[in-house]
Amino acid sequence: MAWGAIGQGTPDGGTYQPGEDSVGPPDAPPAISVAAGTFYSCAVKQDGTVWCWGSNGGGWLGDGTRLDRLAPTPAGMANATTIVSGGYHTCALNQSGAVWCWGRNSHAQLGDGTTYDRVSPAPVAGLSGVIGISAGERHSCAVNQGGRVWCWGDNAHGKLGDGTTDTNTPVEVVELSEAIAVDVSDSHSCALKRDGTVACWGDNGDGQVGDGTRIDSPYPVQVEGLSTATAISTGTYHTCASKQDGTVVCWGNNIYGRLGDGTTTTIRLTPTPVMGLTEVRATASSYWHSCAVKLDGTVACWGVGGAGQLGNGTTDDRSTSTPAVGLSQATAIAVSDYHSCAIRQDGTVACWGNNGNGQLGDGTTIQRLTPTQVIGL
Repeated sequence: MAWGAIGQGTPDGGTYQPGEDSVGPPDAPPAISVAAGTFYSCAVKQDGTVWCWGSNGGGWLGDGTRLDRLAPTPAGMANATTIVSGGYHTCALNQSGAVWCWGRNSHAQLGDGTTYDRVSPAPVAGLSGVIGISAGERHSCAVNQGGRVWCWGDNAHGKLGDGTTDTNTPVEVVELSEAIAVDVSDSHSCALKRDGTVACWGDNGDGQVGDGTRIDSPYPVQVEGLSTATAISTGTYHTCASKQDGTVVCWGNNIYGRLGDGTTTTIRLTPTPVMGLTEVRATASSYWHSCAVKLDGTVACWGVGGAGQLGNGTTDDRSTSTPAVGLSQATAIAVSDYHSCAIRQDGTVACWGNNGNGQLGDGTTIQRLTPTQVIGL
């Protein structure tokens, strides 16, 4: 890995100066967006500042260093509205509709025209009017106000959706319009459209594209039998969507019960209902597991639980949804391979699961099997 230049200043005139001991101001404004990377986490506060914690070997905390943090430390970003993370890079959307990314850039996933890693935020080239973003391990995507989707980085399996090769700046996904949200995993990408349908592209070896085949697609194809989706989430080998009726469907690889249908049937090529799950507002998916936020503010998770990432007080796998213990008033959820985080209605953040690098933000490296408060958030 080649360590690259530091990012190009603080976006939109941010004033916070990262420091080794920063753990958040005493009267911290509430969090409005949360992201979970492989061994780190980040959140956007209501004042537009970005705070990150956990592993920082490649600068993915955005604080200008490569020092691990056991509690939130400010990244060099202001006026942010949304935060997302891939495996080892982070991107934020700001109030003006521009996108800034930082961290690992070995496959041009930062979209700044280089392959240099960044320890501070750098602008994605040529993007404006963006309303939604998502980051996978080696690529990233954004949807703009016109319903078009743009992607950049590694294009293995055709996950950039333009039928070409890798690119270090954004390219438009072809044959796709009326998108309102985008979500990407390590190897495939999906977009939610205004009419409630979902289109996916990229790696389909486990049926995660949802078109009834296992054939990779370099261009968007419609997910079969899904017309009332309200939100989408992509794991490495599976995909999930919440529907207008409050239920959730998933498709793709189902080993360890990742699809939540009560079985461990290896592959589902089209959407299959998650058992016993209703009144859902949003989902989040990772390599091993998925979680859903319900309208009553509770969180339910399913799939692999070996690191405690299901939040149910055990390390057991679950093939059906199981409640995260002691968590109420949740409004948003983010998951990585081995940990999960949620925002509560009051803007506080709780995380659970693996904590070997301080990614739970509670000031320790102790694994947590149930949700634990993040310091200062």
